[in-house]
Amino acid sequence: MEQRLADLRAKIQAENLDGLLISNKENRFYLSGFTGSSAVFLITPTKKWIITDFRYFEQLKTEAPDFEVIDHHGESLLALARAIQELGLQQVGFEQSYLNAGDYLALRKLIPDTSLVPTSNLIESLRMIKDEQELAIMEKAAQLTDRTFDYFLSFIQPGMTEQAAAAKVDHYMREIGGSASAFETIVASGWRSALPHGHASDKVIQEHELITLDFGIVYQRYYSDMTRTISLGTVDTELQHIYQLVKEAHDIGISQAHSGMTGKEVDALCRDHITKNGYGSSFGHGTGHGIGLSCHEYPSINQQAEICLQPNMFFTVEPGIYLPNKGGVRIEDDVRVLADGTVGSLTKSKTEWVEL
Repeated sequence: MEQRLADLRAKIQAENLDGLLISNKENRFYLSGFTGSSAVFLITPTKKWIITDFRYFEQLKTEAPDFEVIDHHGESLLALARAIQELGLQQVGFEQSYLNAGDYLALRKLIPDTSLVPTSNLIESLRMIKDEQELAIMEKAAQLTDRTFDYFLSFIQPGMTEQAAAAKVDHYMREIGGSASAFETIVASGWRSALPHGHASDKVIQEHELITLDFGIVYQRYYSDMTRTISLGTVDTELQHIYQLVKEAHDIGISQAHSGMTGKEVDALCRDHITKNGYGSSFGHGTGHGIGLSCHEYPSINQQAEICLQPNMFFTVEPGIYLPNKGGVRIEDDVRVLADGTVGSLTKSKTEWVEL
C-alpha cells in the first residue's frame, strides 16, 4: 500500500496539486484496503486522511490502520472543507467522474479560496499494472471461472430457461468461493445469441441452438470475465462458420499481441481477420477491456485506444460476430502481458467447438 501511495503522490506533485480527494470505492480500496461504501480520502504529500462516520471506525482499525480518520458527524462536506482549510491547501484535485455536481458546487462555496481541479484516471492509471499479490488473486479468480464453465456444461440442456441456467451459474460461483457474480450473467440462446448483451430471459433453450454464456466471478474484490458459445445439437452451417472465424480472431489476438502495442493495434489484429472474411459490420464492439478491481477498467482494447501494453497489464480479448434473428458467437478470455512481452491467458477453458 505504501508504494501505491508513493506513486500517487508523485502523480499529485506532477499535476501541481497540493492534495487529492478520492471518492471512488475501488480507488479507496486500492490505496488502503478499506472496503466501506461511504468515505472520502484526502491525500497530500504528508497526510492521508479518511473522512467518514461512526459506522466504519472499528472496520478502519483493521483495514486501514495507518490512515488518520476524521468523523464528519453527518456533515461530510463541511468536515472536508475544514480539513482542506486546516492544511492550507490551495490546489486540490478531485475525481471528476465521481464527485457529483451538487457536492462540487457546495464545496466551492465552503472553500472559495481553494481551487478545485478536476482530474481523470490518476489512480486508474496505477491500477493498470498489477503486482504479484494481485496476480495471485486474479489467477485464482480465473481458475474458479474455468470450474464454473465446466459446471455449466454438466447441466445445460434443452427445456431449461435462460434464467434458470444463469441462476445455477450464479449460485455455483458463490458455492466455490466467489463473493458475487461480476455482473448480470448472460445466457443467450438461439436468435438471442445475436444480442451482445442479451441478459438471461424466460426463453426456453431449444435443441439445435447456439448458447452464449458470458459471466464472471468476484474473488477477493477482483473480477474475472469469460465468454463461451456452445451448440446444443447441430446448428446452421453459417453459425458453425462464424464460430471458426471468431475463434481464429481470438487466437490471433492473444498470440500476436505484445508489449508496446497500443490497444487499437490489438483490436485491429482481431477485427481485421473478421473484416477480411466478410463480417466486419457484424463485429460492432471493442475487442476487450482492462480488468481488475473493476470489471471494465484500463487499458481499453478498441479502435480508439492509445495506451501501450506493458508487462502485468490484464485485459480481455473478446471478438464476436452477431447475425440478427439468426445467432451470434463471442469467445472471451482474461489475459496478462507477461514479463517477456508476450500475452498469456489466465482463463483456460477450451475454445474449440463444443456440441452437446
